[in-house]
Amino acid sequence: MIRYLYCKNAQLGEGMDQAKVSSLLAEPDAKLWVDIHWENTREMQWLEETFRFHPLTIEDCTHRNQRPKVEDYDDYFFLVLHGCKHNHTQEELETQEIHLFVSTNYIVTVRGEASPQLDLVYQRYRSEAPLWTKGVDFLLYRISDALVDNYFPLLDEVEDKLDQLEDKILVGLDEDALKQLFMLKRSLSFLRKTVSPLRDAFNVLGRGDLSPVSEKTAIYLRDIHDHLIRATELINSYRDTVGSALDIYLSTVSNRMNEIIKRLAVVATIFLPLSFLAGFFGMNFEAMPFGNIRLFVFSLALFLALPATMAWWFYRNRWL
Repeated sequence: MIRYLYCKNAQLGEGMDQAKVSSLLAEPDAKLWVDIHWENTREMQWLEETFRFHPLTIEDCTHRNQRPKVEDYDDYFFLVLHGCKHNHTQEELETQEIHLFVSTNYIVTVRGEASPQLDLVYQRYRSEAPLWTKGVDFLLYRISDALVDNYFPLLDEVEDKLDQLEDKILVGLDEDALKQLFMLKRSLSFLRKTVSPLRDAFNVLGRGDLSPVSEKTAIYLRDIHDHLIRATELINSYRDTVGSALDIYLSTVSNRMNEIIKRLAVVATIFLPLSFLAGFFGMNFEAMPFGNIRLFVFSLALFLALPATMAWWFYRNRWL
């Protein structure tokens, strides 16, 4: 699906007529936003034929799973953004990959799936003409800001989940908590791989080295860069917390195992002298006075008193 918005002489317009896009590009006073919801190769063919973008950028749009980056070309630059969403069904994070072509009078967004954040910006620009007066580069800021701001509610969810898991671990061992900790660790690693290159890309945009970006808008893009730095710090902090929680869990398991082994060793130590006495009195020697009732009573008393004394001594020294 291909849709577009444009502003010409303070007049707003929109449509899905692909033939009109070429005429709008030829008008220097018109500012244009083309949004492509990529479904098949026809959209990509139209994009290449209409805008004459570099084949490598078209290839990047066709083959998804590109890392966030920014590439400068003659009269436009190519930007790969990654939004993020929480898949509550599978309890994991997923990316929303959006490719952008940005020039002085147009911006093209290419995406393979729905993006609520981008749709909100689209709805606002279709009804507020003064926003177009700030330039296409400011529209880039609006789209980027909407995508980046969505990271922080997800990080808040991760923090709340981490606090709950820490409380579970402190109360007692829970295999489900261990599984969720590993899932959190994987999600945070996934976020780190997404946010770190995205931060580098906005570092380039914030310097204002690319011609479509004005110095006024570069200030706003530097603000997004600051947000990404904060997000990176939070991700690294949560990764450390997950690692500490895993260490606590494994230490608890190890201590519990040591406690069990210690108690088993105490029980074995109590029965060790009984085995010796039973073996000693069980020897078949004729000289042994087995007919002596006093010796029989003494041996029974010894069999009872010795383990009782050892158990009392272990308990007193807190080995039991």
